[in-house]
Amino acid sequence: MSNATIDPPRPANGQRLELLAKLLRRALDQAAPGPEALNSAEKFLRVSRADNITFEQLAAYLADEPQADEPDPPACRVIAPAGKYAGMTLAEIAVENLAYIAWMSREWKDRNMRDAADTVLQFFTGGDR
Repeated sequence: MSNATIDPPRPANGQRLELLAKLLRRALDQAAPGPEALNSAEKFLRVSRADNITFEQLAAYLADEPQADEPDPPACRVIAPAGKYAGMTLAEIAVENLAYIAWMSREWKDRNMRDAADTVLQFFTGGDR
């Protein structure tokens, strides 16, 4: 038997628990496309392990969480006017290729589209890029 001590879990940050709840919801959503669900599940594991968040902490947070879903920001409904994903909403693009939304938020010439893409990126990543 080893004498090594195990560090106790750090107290969970409320914002991280909120992000984990959002990722878990998306991973389990039957309407979510497979790649989006898988991406959300993988990120859920990375964040929870990196932050040492336990099942008990997440369960307690979920038990206290209001059941109403957070509405999508209006930027999710903005339609890309040109480019590879012309005609698709920013939310549809984010589901298919979140890296493209990140690129749009940095490189798109129109400032309003950059801001909309940044809002969508923040929404889909929980502010954790």
